[in-house]
Amino acid sequence: MSKSVKRVEQAAKILGQNISVELMPESTRTALDASKACNCDVGQIVKSLVFEGAETGNLKLLLVSGKHDVNLDDAQAIFGEALNRADPKRVRSETGFAIGGVAPIGHLCALRRLRIVVPSRHRSGTAFRSRCARRSRIWL
Repeated sequence: MSKSVKRVEQAAKILGQNISVELMPESTRTALDASKACNCDVGQIVKSLVFEGAETGNLKLLLVSGKHDVNLDDAQAIFGEALNRADPKRVRSETGFAIGGVAPIGHLCALRRLRIVVPSRHRSGTAFRSRCARRSRIWL
């Protein structure tokens, strides 16, 4: 088991969640791929998208339903600054995950450095299940 998978499981445990990360036999790189691999609706998949604040340079983590796209104007309004694509090397360095495989928890950097939002409007290959009622406690 990889270090990043262990970090995610440990972070979940600290948050009171008992999860088991599963290595999927098929790709989970996209929300649609993940929903097929997990045998669930694409809306039950959470996409973790990392942006960088244009003024502050701080990383921003957006957790978005797999069936929705990010409304960047809304996200920028929430954060109070323009958002740019984050540099993939920086994302890996600060979160411990590569772009396309950023978990919602278990980052290398302190979580307070990542601002988390779920816009109301709108390691790759692994997945875990979590109860909906508990997700908001974990992510917000």
